[in-house]
Amino acid sequence: MKTNKTFKAFTVASLNLLNNNNHGIEGNFIAGRMPRIVSFINTEKPDSIGVQECDMGKDRGNMRTAVNEGIAPSGYVCAQEEQWDGTTYAFKNFIWYNSNTTECSDSGQMWLSETPDIPSKGFGAKHYISMGWAVLKNKLTGMSYLHVNTHLYAIGAYTETPEERAAIRLKEADALLAHIGALWDKYKVSSVFLTGDMNEAEGGAVYKKLTEWLEDTRYLAKDTTNRITFHCFGSRSSVIDFCLCSIDKSVVNIDRFDVVEEYEGKLISDHSALLVDVSIKN
Repeated sequence: MKTNKTFKAFTVASLNLLNNNNHGIEGNFIAGRMPRIVSFINTEKPDSIGVQECDMGKDRGNMRTAVNEGIAPSGYVCAQEEQWDGTTYAFKNFIWYNSNTTECSDSGQMWLSETPDIPSKGFGAKHYISMGWAVLKNKLTGMSYLHVNTHLYAIGAYTETPEERAAIRLKEADALLAHIGALWDKYKVSSVFLTGDMNEAEGGAVYKKLTEWLEDTRYLAKDTTNRITFHCFGSRSSVIDFCLCSIDKSVVNIDRFDVVEEYEGKLISDHSALLVDVSIKN
């Protein structure tokens, strides 16, 4: 007999790591923050986490390696490979999953461009804009979900106008939704979670476009918060990081949406981490 009880199935997380900028504050470079980032993941134990700005440039060390070395002993596996174009690294939006609780049947990466299957810059962007994806299954419940992680365009040349950057992001959002739809059709997963730094606030064209199909877990969650996600070490105050989803609400609940600014008494990044608890109705 079915009951109305639910139990936690898994947690999805997101964090923009901030590659090599301390915004003028001593101790905020990645080398000083990486131990806190690693400790945060190992302690919170999300079942999957999407990170942005996980850079691998020589001037800042290999951040993917640093994260991996810190959390792999806890069972975390990175779902994406490094991508080098001969001059720079072309992919920075990695997903790690907890192999103790989660299985990965397939994963990959795409670029939000006219040629998505190869490292490429598209729609006028001056940087590589990409998405990582992983088809995951919770071992306890057998529930499968698609985790997609991205970071939309911010700025590539100071000659660009805000309107030009916004137009690029909107094209990226269209491509993002098309790729998510194709992956969903291919793998027949029951839920989709999109994490990332969208570089645009609620109410903007990108948010409106994405939420035509996906819903914001901030507003679905029973236990939620109105805290901002981008503070830039005190100089900004906005919500530009999101965990959007498509779920079957007759089966799945979003129990908690949390925004974590500090860990061990200090800021994790110039962005806050997002934690989203998902439960299954019994």
